[in-house]
Amino acid sequence: MAWTPADLGNAIRNFPTLAVAGSGSVSGNLSVVGAMLGGQLILNPTEEHLAHAEAQATFIADSYTIEFGFSRPNPFLKVLGSRVQETANRYGKRLIDLHVYSDQTTCYGAPQELMAEPPTAMTPVEFIYRYVQPFLYAQAFFERHGFWPWGDLAHGHAGLIEWLGKTPHPTNADILRTILFIDASGEEARKHLRRRARWHLKCPCGSGKQIRYCHPGYKRGVDTIRTWVAQGYSARHRNLILPLGS
Repeated sequence: MAWTPADLGNAIRNFPTLAVAGSGSVSGNLSVVGAMLGGQLILNPTEEHLAHAEAQATFIADSYTIEFGFSRPNPFLKVLGSRVQETANRYGKRLIDLHVYSDQTTCYGAPQELMAEPPTAMTPVEFIYRYVQPFLYAQAFFERHGFWPWGDLAHGHAGLIEWLGKTPHPTNADILRTILFIDASGEEARKHLRRRARWHLKCPCGSGKQIRYCHPGYKRGVDTIRTWVAQGYSARHRNLILPLGS
């Protein structure tokens, strides 16, 4: 469903620093206040939350100039201004390494997450809480510390597989969604599953480091998919774990 003027008006009432920017979009400064506790982001933490050392150490209150709006397949989110680029320059990173593209649109969620919790089915307020503020918290955290609060995913197909490997208790739906994305992405993507990922091999992200020291979740993701398919949970995808030419 598309966002109506009433939907956007409700977002502005909840976040008064935002204003209508165009048909189906809003922009302005958006604040984020958060802390990590038990490895999870807590937005607007209470004093009880902040009594924990982890929450105190990861507490951030910040704001970014943003624009977001309804689109398909998923709403867009832009972080405006040069701040993210300046952060990337400071740490010797590319802009895309901070999950922001050259047109200032962002990659604010893994495809599997977006499929499981489609932002197109959310109101603007729900979208802000579920995707926008967590993304801004992560940017502010990286700006201060040079690493991500809940780790970083590799780009491209390897990142899809790594997302699965970093999920603590992946469901059958998580595994199947990942397989469907990989299978639909072409033969180069499928090659990730046709060979076993071993700790000593170079990481597919291109860093030159061994997988064990770079993106270990990638190996766990490959192992999870190969085992799941081999056990017969998705017989029609068995060809994905067979070597080329089999």
